[in-house]
Amino acid sequence: MQALLSGIIRAYQKILTQYHDSDIPLDILVPSISICDFEKLCLAATNHFANQEIVIDVPSEVFVVGDLHGNIHDLLRILIRVGDISNQKILFLGDYVDRGHFSIEVITLLFALVCVFPDNIFMIRGNHEFRKINEIYGFRQQVIQTFDSISPWEKVNDAFDFMPLAALIDGQIFCVHGGISPLLKSIDDIRNNYARPISSYEDGLLYDIMWSDPTTTTGNFLPSVRGAGNQFGIFALFGFLKNNNLKKVVRGHQCVFHGVERMFEGKLITVFSSSNYGEIPKNRGGFIFINSELRSKDYQLIPYESLLRREDAHFIQINTNPSDVKNLMRIHTLITATRTGSLKPCFNSGTYSKIRASQTKPPFCQPMLKLNSCALSPRPMIPQLKKLVP
Repeated sequence: MQALLSGIIRAYQKILTQYHDSDIPLDILVPSISICDFEKLCLAATNHFANQEIVIDVPSEVFVVGDLHGNIHDLLRILIRVGDISNQKILFLGDYVDRGHFSIEVITLLFALVCVFPDNIFMIRGNHEFRKINEIYGFRQQVIQTFDSISPWEKVNDAFDFMPLAALIDGQIFCVHGGISPLLKSIDDIRNNYARPISSYEDGLLYDIMWSDPTTTTGNFLPSVRGAGNQFGIFALFGFLKNNNLKKVVRGHQCVFHGVERMFEGKLITVFSSSNYGEIPKNRGGFIFINSELRSKDYQLIPYESLLRREDAHFIQINTNPSDVKNLMRIHTLITATRTGSLKPCFNSGTYSKIRASQTKPPFCQPMLKLNSCALSPRPMIPQLKKLVP
């Protein structure tokens, strides 16, 4: 298991060390794992979550990340900004899957991180970490299309069923995916009323903390316009904070244009980390850092001009031989160059001449490699490259 976890971390570390956050191209080589390894990873994550409290305690000096929804590029940009994970802490607020094109990869990386760095990486559950939701909004279909089996979807949802439901930062900041509830009088209402695994959110309190949103329409509670959960106003929030001796609530669940939004005199912070999400065109992704004084600093991710679709992505198995990876990355650079018309910067003039004159495989394309489980031979690429060389 340790070899698998290390392999996943190592595969993504190559991307994290190669780029600055704003420089990560859309068309990266995306690390992937086999169905067997994915299910092993889900079991390891299940065991990890099962050994945590249902409300986890998280120390301050922590980054807080909101909804990712399968956006692997923004997750990588966040990790680059955070820096050395072994010396930092990150709390994720749920909604890791659905809607985005790389839910499997987001979960793969996060599960590996939380297993390797259990004192640094913290994850709580969102409403999309329930079967009833992620069987509808894309995750189930993505798993079946990728692995040709429904089994990995069942295994990852087994892990979701054991996820913590909320977190407390220094015992003073309540972190939850959705919001508060008229049924939530005390944090102990969560601690004492639920036994995991939890496969359904039909319970009223659980429904609310996964789905509720803030509102300025009322000071108290109203039924949610989503048709699920409640809307809560400033008086409802202040009452909850006072009754539980808390300073503020941090939550995700809502796409906000700047990625971070404060309400109710700064006592409520919404964090949404997936940029260019769609509900709000060209929204920025955001995340925050909470220091030892419980003050927060905002970070933003500028959206890409476009999104990479899964069917257009290039994947590489995490256990690919290091020397093959180097060659494959060179081939990937060529493919990207032919797509964008930016071939020239990739080579010197001598290489141009050799490509123009030869139909043989250039040395940097040896050996034949596999991409997306298909053999990728450089020979068919030579005519395309010649056309691009002036």
